[in-house]
Amino acid sequence: MNIAHLYIDERTRKERSQSLRDHNRRVGEYTAQALESVGFPSLGMLAGILHDGKGTQKFQNYIRNAAEGKKVQRGSVNHTFAGCIYILERYHGGVALENGNTVHKESLCGGADRRKMEMSKLTSEMIAYAVGAHHGLFDCVSYDGRNGFLHRLEANRDQIEYAQAKYSFEHEISDPEEIDFLFRSAVDEVDAYFNKLQQHLRDLSAGIHDNRILNDFSVGYQKAITSVLVRMVSSAIMYADRRDTAEFSAQKAFGDITGLWDVDLRFLENKIAGFDHESSINHVRQLISDQCRVFAEKEPGIYRLNVPTGGGKTLAVLRYALAHALKYHKKKIIFVAPLLTIIDQNAKVIRDSLPRKETILEHHSDVVMEGKSRDEADQYDVMRDRWSAPVIITTMVQLLEILFSDKTQSVARMRALCDSVIVFDEVQSLPRKTLQIFNIAMNFLAGFCGSTIILSSATQPALEGLNFPLNVSSEEMVRLTESELGVFKRCRIENRISKYGSTIEDIAGFCLNRASQDQSVLVICNTKREAKQLFEKIREDADSETDVVHLSASMCKAHRKKVLETVFSLLRRIQKRFSGAITEDNGRRLILISTQLVEAGVDFSFHTVLRVLAGDDNIVQSAGRCNRSNEYGNGNFFIVKLRGENLKGLPDIQSAQEAMTETLYRNSGMAVDSPEFVRDFYLNMYEASSSSRITEYPLEGDLHTYARLLAGDLKPIYISQKSRQYVLRQPFETMGREFRVFEDATEDVLVPYGKGKEIIYFLRNCMPYEFDEIHKSIKEASEFSVKIYEWQKKKLEEKGLLEHLMDDHVLAVGERAYSDLFGLDDQTEYKAEDMML
Repeated sequence: MNIAHLYIDERTRKERSQSLRDHNRRVGEYTAQALESVGFPSLGMLAGILHDGKGTQKFQNYIRNAAEGKKVQRGSVNHTFAGCIYILERYHGGVALENGNTVHKESLCGGADRRKMEMSKLTSEMIAYAVGAHHGLFDCVSYDGRNGFLHRLEANRDQIEYAQAKYSFEHEISDPEEIDFLFRSAVDEVDAYFNKLQQHLRDLSAGIHDNRILNDFSVGYQKAITSVLVRMVSSAIMYADRRDTAEFSAQKAFGDITGLWDVDLRFLENKIAGFDHESSINHVRQLISDQCRVFAEKEPGIYRLNVPTGGGKTLAVLRYALAHALKYHKKKIIFVAPLLTIIDQNAKVIRDSLPRKETILEHHSDVVMEGKSRDEADQYDVMRDRWSAPVIITTMVQLLEILFSDKTQSVARMRALCDSVIVFDEVQSLPRKTLQIFNIAMNFLAGFCGSTIILSSATQPALEGLNFPLNVSSEEMVRLTESELGVFKRCRIENRISKYGSTIEDIAGFCLNRASQDQSVLVICNTKREAKQLFEKIREDADSETDVVHLSASMCKAHRKKVLETVFSLLRRIQKRFSGAITEDNGRRLILISTQLVEAGVDFSFHTVLRVLAGDDNIVQSAGRCNRSNEYGNGNFFIVKLRGENLKGLPDIQSAQEAMTETLYRNSGMAVDSPEFVRDFYLNMYEASSSSRITEYPLEGDLHTYARLLAGDLKPIYISQKSRQYVLRQPFETMGREFRVFEDATEDVLVPYGKGKEIIYFLRNCMPYEFDEIHKSIKEASEFSVKIYEWQKKKLEEKGLLEHLMDDHVLAVGERAYSDLFGLDDQTEYKAEDMML
């Protein structure tokens, strides 16, 4: 009997093993279960049966040597090629042999019917890819034209002991009759998928009347959707293999935690019943919540939730998700938000509204397990690694990496998106370069995986207007009358854009004038440089009764918290004066200058907000910081254009600004937050960026885009005659490796703010054996760190201001590099001795 896993107790030398048959068949069952909602249980079962070709003498020796503690090189014995070779040689419709002949496996795929032959080829390639990629993606065809399938077929079979692995597949793990039966069933599953895909295409392309354009779109879109399917199959087998391996090691089950939607919904409904519905705003919030509850009865699909800021959308969409999951037996509810500040707020609302807190997974970089028990920490690790929790709260970055990166742990989580309710909060924050591939992935999840997608935003992007359009329903989840919407109108938005733009001096004077009338003013700039210049000018001209404050992403987290505490304290006094709650006060005024850092996730409220011209989504988000809870009666919001503004290095902001200028010109009398204006803005922006293909995610020096490679447009990659026999040609590994949610990689640098000074001093002078203190200091350092780009790192290094600590594992800067007013300041000239603390 061949074994897949072996454990030898170091003390007793007692052995515990799992047979290869048991492992491969268990992986097949788990893969089949994961692909049930996608419609590929037989394909999944067969992929699992063939995924590990460990039935060779070399691998059996390798497993035993590793278990006995002997030195082995991880990955030195190939066990993934055998399953690829087996499936392709047995079933691929046209396999080129060494003698140049072509063998057709017609008897095994239902006759010589051309469609069945094509389905057979694709089915065998899908299984072969999933088997070959279960430890990491590979390129079907790489940028230099190498074919991943041929690479495996042409491997030295004596070296990988293929004959032994094949015998194990057919006589130990399974038998030829079962394998043939599962393959024929898998071909039928692929055939059914393509029938469904044709109907999906008809729905999506209803507005295309040019036959040539329709044909090009249909061919490319089918390949793109099928590419996502291949990734999903790979995800399922990665998950299944990791799960069964972990279960053998831990000797316990690691399946998904079942959602008790009826219990959760009853708890939430009781909570909502206790709310105060008397005020006009609470009455409309309840109306929004009730409409979401009714909409939950609608069939799964892609829907928009357009609710004004302050409309209680987090609770409303949670109520929808629970009711929808209960009615349609969904496995998970996943909340996705773009910013950690938004996640913190949403997570608190969700946790307070559900009875089983321990089954909620928060997966993002700010999760802290300090103070948790070992069991709690282990439970979190299991839920995080496999996304096995019924309720998941995560970031846009995590979700996009699951869909598009080559990280195996991310790919393995993709299967958790099937048959789920996925809510995207502030969906307009999607990086523009990811829009087309996001559409493709969402269409696949909703159209073929049974998932329901909710796009939540007050400025809904017109994603249906892209080349790869989103198949979103025209039915709105919530419809409010003008009077009901009027409850949320807290400010008057005024276009103050002058012909030549406003100077820093103009804006500074305007802000000081407004502060004398309105007492609190927020200014939001496009860049940190212009925010700094404006702050310096306003501070220079302000009187002693005006507090001028600057908030920047160049400040560490502890610093930003401190600044925000000051801002909230000042605002509370100002708001109390407006309400008449206090009469004796020194009458101090506040002007805060910041960037889009404060547009979402920071719940403060200013009487007046001034926004430097940006995209409509930024404008509407900024307006949410103005008179947020009607503290001032009426708020004032102004849009200005900064003269000579340099956005050369910020193409997204620049193109959004240009589209906004065009939309304002065409729709001068229309409210910038109206659905019609928002839609026109996005369509203008997409049209302007279509020639640059920016929404398709450019790759490899702009020669390729992620979207076009998914769609099979491989130009100028050379496709050899041998490669042309394969349907799948996408360079999946390379695409995933080049995928980054944010273009520029950043590093954390420790700054001398507050306790940061002590941490830098300790890490500079500590001894290696002070392990516990080092670990504690590095944990604390996150509060006193700032992210810097590579160009900033080089600038600081050139000036001798960057210190490398802990064998280059920690970067730190000196006091002169960090300002209490601006945070990390790479514009200042420093001396080497400034590093001394």
